[in-house]
Amino acid sequence: MTQRQEVRFNVYNRTANIISTGVNMPYDVIDFNEGGGTYDTTTHQYTFSVAGTYVIGESHMKGLLNPAGGIDIKLIRNGETIVLNRAQSAEQGYDARTLKSCLIYKFEENDVLFCVSLTSPKMNNFAYTTNDIYNSFWGIRLDY
Repeated sequence: MTQRQEVRFNVYNRTANIISTGVNMPYDVIDFNEGGGTYDTTTHQYTFSVAGTYVIGESHMKGLLNPAGGIDIKLIRNGETIVLNRAQSAEQGYDARTLKSCLIYKFEENDVLFCVSLTSPKMNNFAYTTNDIYNSFWGIRLDY
């Protein structure tokens, strides 16, 4: 019997920075990365080393007066970049909100996944002392 190869990762950010439009979301702290794949804390990209179907998620905070701060989850496959999912926006001027996006997708070995800011979101409104689940990017392989 072959032991299953569980693959999962979670990265996050603890700062209260406002992120510039059009840049990769700076999830720069690796909580865990198990079973294959690499996460680059400089480019903020995850590279798959195990093909399979994954559930992928992203969350970030919208600041009080900041624009909505939508996020694109993008995939690079064979040199082509495509948008897999776009986080929903929230209205400007309301209190802090956590915006979340989630998808299920079949990835291939060497696919690269990352999140791009669309409208200058604020990473969070709080000073965190533990793992920040409100500003995170994660994935879990579903098939073994």
